[in-house]
Amino acid sequence: MSKKRKHSKVIVTWRSIVLALVCIAWCVATWVASGIFAMQRIDLVVDRERNIAKSTAETIATNIYQRLSQVQSIPIVMALDPSVGSMLARFMTDNTLSPLQTHEKRDLWLADPELSAMTHRLNEIRSEIKLHTLFIVNAAGDCVAAGKPPEFPIFIGVNYSDRQYFLSAQQGKNGRQFAVGRTDNVSALFYSKPVLVSGQFIGAIVSRININNLTNFIPDKGIFITDENGVVVLAKDSDLLMKALPESAILKLPAEDVEKIYKNKTFETLSLSPWQPNGAVDVIKWNQSGYPYIYANFSVKDEPVTVHVVRDLKEILDIQNERILWAVLVSCAGILALLLVAGIVLYFRSISHHRQELLCLNKSLALQAHTDVLTGCANRRSFFELLETERQRGIRHAFPFSMLSLDIDHFKRINDYYGHPAGDQVLCHFVSIIEKTLRLTDRLGRMGGEEFNILLPQTVALDAALIAERIRAEVEKSPALYEQKTILFTVSIGVAQWRLAENETVDDFISRSDKALYEAKNCGRNQVKVDGGDTP
Repeated sequence: MSKKRKHSKVIVTWRSIVLALVCIAWCVATWVASGIFAMQRIDLVVDRERNIAKSTAETIATNIYQRLSQVQSIPIVMALDPSVGSMLARFMTDNTLSPLQTHEKRDLWLADPELSAMTHRLNEIRSEIKLHTLFIVNAAGDCVAAGKPPEFPIFIGVNYSDRQYFLSAQQGKNGRQFAVGRTDNVSALFYSKPVLVSGQFIGAIVSRININNLTNFIPDKGIFITDENGVVVLAKDSDLLMKALPESAILKLPAEDVEKIYKNKTFETLSLSPWQPNGAVDVIKWNQSGYPYIYANFSVKDEPVTVHVVRDLKEILDIQNERILWAVLVSCAGILALLLVAGIVLYFRSISHHRQELLCLNKSLALQAHTDVLTGCANRRSFFELLETERQRGIRHAFPFSMLSLDIDHFKRINDYYGHPAGDQVLCHFVSIIEKTLRLTDRLGRMGGEEFNILLPQTVALDAALIAERIRAEVEKSPALYEQKTILFTVSIGVAQWRLAENETVDDFISRSDKALYEAKNCGRNQVKVDGGDTP
């Protein structure tokens, strides 16, 4: 009897040991498996947020580029105006500073009828294009005429010869610079175009847009913009403003140069560093948070600003917490294989769902990157790609093609009188009219605001002008309707044909088309003008 009891105790002991070992092995296996699954989910989250961050930065940069291209184009066009050159020729054509004080120069030039008329003209252009200021400086860097908001201080007579945009213009180059305004202490972007007479520099035209005017391009606090020196110049989070990126150029500039540009000598460095020493460079620590962030940046093409996007990865913490809970539950329910299988099936369904969402999101972002959200036609970036493709085809096959530059006349008045929703309805109605008029091979693109371009493959200037006139007439007789209101509007159109013999670039081609558009507007609007070098 005693031996049986001992034998029974031995059997129970071994069963307990085996059961314990199996439980331990199952818990370890469950923990390891849960870790692998968690890492897969984390990788998916990181990849998803990385793609979103990159796409967001690129989209915002593209939108900002469209706006800044418009600001930059104004000095380029005005520098060709003979009246500007004639006015600047009155001043000294060297860089000798005037012996007069600033207030003396201002009083003298404000009383000058020709300069006063030019100031009035600059103010009209500034108001129409929605610039903050548009001004002209002579060869010495003195502002001689300026269009500005009424509440802005008069800065005629102020010298800007130390600004980088003026120094670039002095060397015969187009200038651009971020700087804090000399008279109002407001951060802004400046663009300059030299005015030359017989190859001699006699002054420059400068346009300015306040950085705050780009705020609508920044949807949340995780996005900010830096200038070429790595200084945060625009952000919804005010704590980020005027801070510098780690190891940025601003930290290496002489204090006196920094003071001239920013009216500030020292800059606090942003708390931005890699999350792990040997980890991915775009997974970072941000603002001393307890979880990582994904980081992406995209430089605005040909502009002194860069868009930065920071997105939190707090979802990783949720995944890690879920891992612990999942491991405990699965370990406790190890003998219930059905529940385990059901859990795995549900888990892989969740992964499949996340992947499907990611694919849909990528498709949506790709569509947004090539389509204008409001009107549904091609956006500026997509149109430029189509135009370059057509140019290459023209080179290979010697096919002619033309382009139309369209601008809705007095569109600002429509927005001011009927409201911006009505203005949006006019834009959509305008696009619908054009799409009914065009051929299947023609391509319409929105360049920004009320400006559109149309690519006409295998079309010479004469036929393009006929198409343009048909569009103009159709627009004139087809008013838009908004809230039972009839909105009449017209369009001005410039026509240009690509010059195969000159192997013309896209930029030159667009410039000629825009020049024809400006001629149409200057001649009274609601008309078609063909570039002077093409056969009308």
